[in-house]
Amino acid sequence: MITQKYHTARSILTACVFVGWAFIGVGALMAIIGLNGDGYFLAPGITTAVSGVFLVVVCHVAFAIFDQAESSHATLHVMKLIAEKQGVDLSSMVEVPAPSAGITIKPSSEETSIVSNVVMREDGAMVREYKGREIVKIDKIYYVDETQFATLGKAQLAISQGKV
Repeated sequence: MITQKYHTARSILTACVFVGWAFIGVGALMAIIGLNGDGYFLAPGITTAVSGVFLVVVCHVAFAIFDQAESSHATLHVMKLIAEKQGVDLSSMVEVPAPSAGITIKPSSEETSIVSNVVMREDGAMVREYKGREIVKIDKIYYVDETQFATLGKAQLAISQGKV
């Protein structure tokens, strides 16, 4: 389900990994020659090999970042599918702003908060108000008046569309 993106960047990183491994090999060879000879190649060999190790590590970290970005895209897609299946109208949600310090995401003005308006009755039912109508949850079923709904999103959609 997760498709690979960032093909150009991944190709460049793959080339950099091969260069890093080449640096490690050349550096190790130079260090071995330096050990057997007059020691002139020992320090540059070790430095070259260590540089190669760092290049390989940084490239693998970049691969992990790309994998995480792709996983986040797939998760967002699945979350949208779930919301659609439950009847949640995503067009009424607030657009998510670009990441910035001090921004909090709140429901749009016509959406009521899902968590803040829940009241527990003595019989164990959860009652919440949505657009002036009560939605009652008993066990795993949501009720608006006498109409039953499998999910909260479907109950809210029916209220929004005036079906109940």
